[in-house]
Amino acid sequence: GRRCLLLTSLSGVVVSLAMLGFSFYMLKTTSPPARAASPDTCDYDTCYECISDTDCGFCGSLCVAGNDTYASNFSMCDEQQYYGDRCDYKYFNWGYVAVASVTFFLAFFNAGT
Repeated sequence: GRRCLLLTSLSGVVVSLAMLGFSFYMLKTTSPPARAASPDTCDYDTCYECISDTDCGFCGSLCVAGNDTYASNFSMCDEQQYYGDRCDYKYFNWGYVAVASVTFFLAFFNAGT
C-alpha cells in the first residue's frame, strides 16, 4: 500500500542523493593534474580547481588564463585543446554518474508524490 510506496520512494531518494554526492567527490578527486602556465595567474593543482575559476581554463596539462570558450593567449594553447568549462577525463567521466543519479532521484521522488 502507501507505506511500502513511501518507504521505497524514500529509500530511492536517499540512495540517489548519496550516489550524486559520491559522483561529485570522484569528479574532484580524479581530476587531471594541472600546473600553472604563469605563476601570477591561475595557479591551481587540478583541472577541477582550474575550471572552477571563471578567469581560467584547462589546456593539456596547463591551467591558463581565459574564459569558457577560449584562452586569452592563443600562443600557449591550441583552441581545440582548451577546456574552459569541463575537464578532459581520459578514463571515466563521473559526470555521467551524476546525471544518472539526478534521473533516479527524480524518478523515485515522483513515485512518492
